[in-house]
Amino acid sequence: MGNIILDRAYIGDTEASKIYLGSELIYEAFDRNIIFYMPTYNGGVPEVNNFGAINFTGGTDVGGWIGYDPAGPGTQSIKITPSSNVIKNNLLITFKAKWYKPAKAGTVLAALRFYSDKSYTSEDGTRSNEFLGMYIGFDEDQNKDMIDYGKNFNDLATVYQSGNDHLFSLGGYVDTSLKRCYLGVYNESLGTLAIPSIVSSNYLEYNNSFYFDLGISSFGNLLPINYYKDIIIKNINSVNLSTGKITYL
Repeated sequence: MGNIILDRAYIGDTEASKIYLGSELIYEAFDRNIIFYMPTYNGGVPEVNNFGAINFTGGTDVGGWIGYDPAGPGTQSIKITPSSNVIKNNLLITFKAKWYKPAKAGTVLAALRFYSDKSYTSEDGTRSNEFLGMYIGFDEDQNKDMIDYGKNFNDLATVYQSGNDHLFSLGGYVDTSLKRCYLGVYNESLGTLAIPSIVSSNYLEYNNSFYFDLGISSFGNLLPINYYKDIIIKNINSVNLSTGKITYL
C-alpha cells in the first residue's frame, strides 16, 4: 500500500525512489542533498534555491539553454553567492555547458570561476580577489574541444576532450572544512569529478567566503559564447582528489 506524504512517496515505511505505471515513470524522489537546482533559464529563477543569491548580468532562454541575450550588455554572466549559513557541508557544483563560436573569432571563454575573499597583487601593483577558473573552447589544429585551467591569470593546464561537439559536463568542489575550491570534469554515470593534478595542488583558498560565476559572453557576440543548463549544487561527503570519486551523503 502506497502513501504520498507532502512531496514524498512511501511503500509502507520505506520511501520510494521511483514509481512506474507500466513502463512510464510517474514519480522520482528529489535528492534532499540538492540545495540549488536550475535546469533552464526560467526567467532567472532556480527551481530550488537553498544556497544563496543569484545575479544575472544578461542571459536569456535559448532553446532550453541559459544563453546570450542580444538585448543585454556585452559581458554577461551568472553570479552565485552562498549564504554564510550554508557553507557547512562540502559542496559539489555541476552543470552542462555548450561553447558557440561566432564567425569572427575563436578563443576560450570562462565557464566556471571561483573567487576568494583573499587577494593577490598583480604585476602592475593592483590588488584583486584571487580566483581559479576553467575556460572552454575548441582547438582547430587538434580538432578537439578543450578546457584551459588557470589561477589569477596564470595558466595551469590544458585538457583536451575526445570529441568536438562543443558540449561539456563540468563541475567544482568546495572543501568547506579546509576552505579550498577545485575544478574538474564531471561524469555523472561514473560518479566522478576529474581534477587535473596540477589543479588539485593549485586549489583556491578562502578565509570566510567565496562566490562563483558562469561566463556567458565577454564581448557581445563577437567572441565565443557559452550556454548552460542543469546547474546543480548539492551537499556531499567528499571528492577523492586522486581518483575523482565522489562520496555522497
